[in-house]
Amino acid sequence: MKVPKGTTTDWDWGNIAPEDMAGVEVGDLKAPTKPLDMASQKITSLPTPTAGSEPATKDFVESLVQGLDWQQSVLSELDTPPGTPATGDRYLVIATATGDWVGHEDDIAEWNGTSWDFTTPNEGFAVWIEDTTVQKVWNGTAWVFFGSTINHANITGVTPDQHHPQAHTLGSHTTKEHAELTEVTPDQHHP
Repeated sequence: MKVPKGTTTDWDWGNIAPEDMAGVEVGDLKAPTKPLDMASQKITSLPTPTAGSEPATKDFVESLVQGLDWQQSVLSELDTPPGTPATGDRYLVIATATGDWVGHEDDIAEWNGTSWDFTTPNEGFAVWIEDTTVQKVWNGTAWVFFGSTINHANITGVTPDQHHPQAHTLGSHTTKEHAELTEVTPDQHHP
């Protein structure tokens, strides 16, 4: 079926020739009256839904299940506003804020082109910090690291230069002592 650009058509991808697919715009499609067959096509670039009838991505739904509210990424964590921000630049404001950011410690600051807009985090807010490639979550009191690795600074009583006293003792034990401490026998170790 040949579809001239601007022609209103039904959501029936199977009847649209592949070479015409790129010419079909969402505005040309009638409201669907039955389940959609997207023919393995993916819908991308969906915004965060703000109404119950808006579509949501798998990532958005999973974050709700995990109790997280993912925000747009931030460029960095800073205490001083950058000198020449671009519109849309976003930062986590740290505790020693100065300048226009005083009083907005722990907020997310976004440059709107003329001034800073601030978002006070709710418990469960999560962000990706671009310059350090880490994720942080607001726990209601502070931004804390989030992920599958352990940061020694987040372990009670252990500073970044220390290790738990038992963490490195196993290498100094005999095979028998090691097996008694860990309940792992030599034949259970990986090569």
